Amino acid sequence: MWEFFWFISGVLIYKILEKLLAIDKKIVFVKDIKHIAFGLIGHCFEDLIFSHSLKYKILYADPSQDKEQIKRMEINDERWIREWKNNTVIKLNSSVHPLYRSAVDVRDWQELVDILDKFYKEGRKQVDD
Repeated sequence: MWEFFWFISGVLIYKILEKLLAIDKKIVFVKDIKHIAFGLIGHCFEDLIFSHSLKYKILYADPSQDKEQIKRMEINDERWIREWKNNTVIKLNSSVHPLYRSAVDVRDWQELVDILDKFYKEGRKQVDD
């Protein structure tokens, strides 16, 4: 009878450990995906800033454009970019399953940029070594 008890106990412990390891593997996978997603967001932001800069370079170079109106447009665009950054962080956090949210959770845009910067620096070190 004790053998059966120990067998069932072993099966239960094995199943519990298997579930915990599966969750851990998924968290590692989500963290890897996090860096890819952050990289994509970073590239989108770079393109957004480039197009923003190009737009105003062209507008300011045109002498027929009203400089005050360009300035107001620039202020509105900068406000829109700030909102885009905040909304991006909110959407990123809300798109992850609650079980894995702690692996991706970022509080604000600056934290996202810091994580991305750290990831690129660590990647460069590994490549340089």
